Parts: sequence; C-alpha cells; structure tokens
Amino acid sequence: MTWLVNSATHLWGVRRFNTHDDSTNNWWVALLTGGEGWHNNHHAHPVSATHGMRWWELDFNYWLIRLLGLLGLARNIKVIRTLRNAQLDRG
Repeated sequence: MTWLVNSATHLWGVRRFNTHDDSTNNWWVALLTGGEGWHNNHHAHPVSATHGMRWWELDFNYWLIRLLGLLGLARNIKVIRTLRNAQLDRG
C-alpha cells in the first residue's frame, strides 16, 4: 500500500493545492488505503492528522486516530482546515 500511495498518487489524480511536487488526490487509492490517497492534501498540510479535508473525502485512518484520542492513547492531534475549505463546506 505504501508503494501504491507513493506511486499512483504522483501519477494520477486531481491537485487541489499548488504544492512543489507532483502529488495528487486519488479517490480509489484513498478507498484502498483508508484515506492515504488524499496525498496532495497531505503534501500541502503535512502535520494534519486528517488527509480528507472535505466531507466526501473519507479518511478512515483519521477516524481511528480520533478513537485513539478518545481512549487517551493519542494526544495533541493536529487537524489543519483551510479557511477556503471551511467556507466551501458550509455552502
């Protein structure tokens, strides 16, 4: 799966953010890897625990991180949301 993310998402997909690399968001890679396919989002905001930054970008790995946080096994979870994403999600 690591190969898939690092290869496929640098070849096929959509770029939401203008990063200094060729990373893309790829929905089918995201489904197969639990959310890692939102790779352009990750390159734009590498410290964010979630790679899915829109309501339709499913990120099961982040849900697991949140569960670990609720159980006290993960702390200081960082989530980056851009102002533009927050405005688009509202309507």
